Amino acid sequence: MPSGKLTPCCVWEGVSNINFQEFDNWINSEYLQNVRKRMYQGEKIKECNICWQDESVGKKSLRQIYNQEFAKFSIRDNINKNWQVTNSICALDLKLGNLCNLKCVMCNPSSSSQLFTEYNTNKAKFNSLENYSIDFLEKDFSWPLTDDFKKFLNKFQSQIKWIKFTGGEPTIIPHILDVLDNTNCASDVIVTLTTNGTKLDQNFIDKIKKFHTVWLTVSLEGIQEHNDQIRFLSHWEEIERNILSVCNLPNVYFSINHVLQCFSVSTLIPLLTWCDQHNLELNIGKLSRPEYLSLDAVDTNTIDKFAQALKALNLIRNQNIVNEVLGYLQTYKYSPDLEQQRHEYLQLIDSIRSTKTDQIID
Repeated sequence: MPSGKLTPCCVWEGVSNINFQEFDNWINSEYLQNVRKRMYQGEKIKECNICWQDESVGKKSLRQIYNQEFAKFSIRDNINKNWQVTNSICALDLKLGNLCNLKCVMCNPSSSSQLFTEYNTNKAKFNSLENYSIDFLEKDFSWPLTDDFKKFLNKFQSQIKWIKFTGGEPTIIPHILDVLDNTNCASDVIVTLTTNGTKLDQNFIDKIKKFHTVWLTVSLEGIQEHNDQIRFLSHWEEIERNILSVCNLPNVYFSINHVLQCFSVSTLIPLLTWCDQHNLELNIGKLSRPEYLSLDAVDTNTIDKFAQALKALNLIRNQNIVNEVLGYLQTYKYSPDLEQQRHEYLQLIDSIRSTKTDQIID
């Protein structure tokens, strides 16, 4: 988690108050023993609801992807009859604080230091919004820069087969570059990074070349002006140039990630077309919060037009995404209240940044 807390998975919906320094006690705690047992017995536990929802609409969930990738390490053989892990940890998924160089509209201060600063600078304006939540706001996101965290990573460096970095923005966190430099047996390690694409320069390329496989994902909500408005402080020409410089590296498995949200009704189809033009895979996730930026905050007529435009697409690379999005639209439920909250929030953002995000949805 951005706060340095431990969870079994990056999309886990349970509460965790355990710091990374307590890993040795946490990994075989009674709580996790019970989770392993219930999952093995086929129970669909509520904390994994995001994966269950994805699978219900035909999308391959993170649970399925991880099972597919890590079965080769015989994970079940490393769990004893008491559901305790008895061998080395082979995979780490690290969400490294909130250090970020962008102010993405659908993001929040717990994942972006830029948004954290913007909130504190305009606290009275944000607090005037009835539905702007600051429950997730943490006071200290500096833990990825501490000696304790360096020791935590060093403990696993010799045994890790797969390591994932997200942020914030992982490519601007200094210690992550050190980890990439110092990882042992890099030829056996799979590295996964989710990035905003602003810092995919030659220095970064040089650091990832030594790894056997790099799963590199760039998050995009749209192209051209849509990108610059929604992912504020990024510049499309730079992002496009960076993407095209890394997407065909021989050890890189490259993809684009798009979060399905209110803006998608205007931005997703141009993005899909661009991905097809460059033969790039696109994956879809669904925004869960804030609800006022979800599809439910868009009027029915606009959603209907969006669905019809999707059905008219004939894509080469990402036609499967059309079916996934149409599946998500089956759960759409329009809320006038959410639409009003969307306008209020975007108008506030636009007044602070001199942007026009409230005009993106036609």
